[in-house]
Amino acid sequence: MKVLALTDNHGRRITIEEGELDLIVISGDITQFGGYDEAREVIEPIVRLGIRLLAVPGNCDYPGVGKYLDEIRANCDGRIISVDNLTFAGLGGSNPTPCNTPNEFPEEDLTDKLTRFSNRDISVLITHPPPFNTLVDRTASGGHAGSKAVRNFIESAKPNLVLCGHIHEAGGEDWIGLTRIINPGPGPGVIIDL
Repeated sequence: MKVLALTDNHGRRITIEEGELDLIVISGDITQFGGYDEAREVIEPIVRLGIRLLAVPGNCDYPGVGKYLDEIRANCDGRIISVDNLTFAGLGGSNPTPCNTPNEFPEEDLTDKLTRFSNRDISVLITHPPPFNTLVDRTASGGHAGSKAVRNFIESAKPNLVLCGHIHEAGGEDWIGLTRIINPGPGPGVIIDL
């Protein structure tokens, strides 16, 4: 399965280059503090192409984003969705930030949300926040801003792959044990073969 992983486009229209894709995954911040209408405007080009989409809202997305994702059957936030024998689970929003954005949750709430996936064999975890203390959560000042709840879940559930975002300057790849973690960063995204 050929997957295009995107994140943090913050309201920029998504344009897909020619090529065969089976799935597009967006790890949040689809809008720049927008809701339903902005999400529809950003994602509509994908819908028109007929490519399967899975996404979670980010910390800068208002509740209308989730409603639009529900409408197009792409919302993976708090859900498990199977695609071609792979199990995807999603966690939207983020751990607290200094910016007081609309879709932030205490780490305890993120832990509670992830608990529903604990006894499942997760192939791919789609989250907006990266796991704490990794190469993909390092801020420009050198600190780590990822989620401890996400990291703890990865260490216990051991999904094969985590697709995340949130920390724009930390695009790249890292590993926690045998779990590959990819933050595609804002931009054209990363193609992954699953």
